[in-house]
This record gives sequence, C-alpha cells and structure tokens, in this order.
Amino acid sequence: MGGPTSVITFLGIIIDTDKRELHLPTEKLQRLIDEVQLRLKKRSCTHRELESLIGALQHVCEVIVPGRSFLRRAIALLSVARKKHHPIHLNEVRDDLAWWSVFAAQWNGASLVANEESPQLIATVIWGRQWRGSRVQAHSATIARL
Repeated sequence: MGGPTSVITFLGIIIDTDKRELHLPTEKLQRLIDEVQLRLKKRSCTHRELESLIGALQHVCEVIVPGRSFLRRAIALLSVARKKHHPIHLNEVRDDLAWWSVFAAQWNGASLVANEESPQLIATVIWGRQWRGSRVQAHSATIARL
C-alpha cells in the first residue's frame, strides 16, 4: 500500500482531486462504446438486455453528464415489453444510441467543482432527425461576463 494519492478509482470511476474531475478508465469506456455499437447493429433486444444497457449508461452519467438526456427514450421503451425475454425494437432509440457511440469518449470527464472565476456555460446537444428545423430556447439565472 502506497502513500497518499490524488487519483483513485472508486466504483469504476477515476477520481482525480488534482484536476478536480471524474472520468472513466479507457477500458471501461471502450467496453461501453462496444456494447452501444452492438445494439446499433441489431434491430431489437430483450427487455433484460435493454435494462442492462440502461443501467451501465446511467452509471457513467456521473462522468458523461450530457448522457442523461439520451436515456429518456430508452427508459420509456422498457414499458413496451410485457416480459423480460420479449423483444423490444430499437428504432425509437437508435439516434440516442448513435449519440452515445459518437460522443461518449469526447464527453468523458466531469468537473467536481465549478470554477467560480470562469463563466458557467450551458451546452445543449440536439441530436437526431426529429430536431431539424426546431427552435430551442434556454434560460439561465447565471450572468457571465465576457
């Protein structure tokens, strides 16, 4: 056992106190992306398989914060199957899974503490065909000086 460290892995998430951030180990991130890409290649999966994927994705949302927005439809899709072994067609969540496949690695890392000296930015990623031509309005109580 070594001395004090500023980097520790806890529940599969790396906590770096020097950088004040959380991130996933490379191997875990790659397994997650591989699982998502596997689901993208299939037309359907069982209730149990979708539940397992959602659980893995929810866990990493502590690190890949924008990911929460891309889980809602998958969670709603769980109500379609009456039994755990019944197939669920993945058409409704294909765009969300594509987001995870493309952006999970780029968004791997969450700040533990907001830097009060820098402006807080709100980023919205709109993904999928249903958003084309739509207007999005965002409100914030925080005022940033540039």
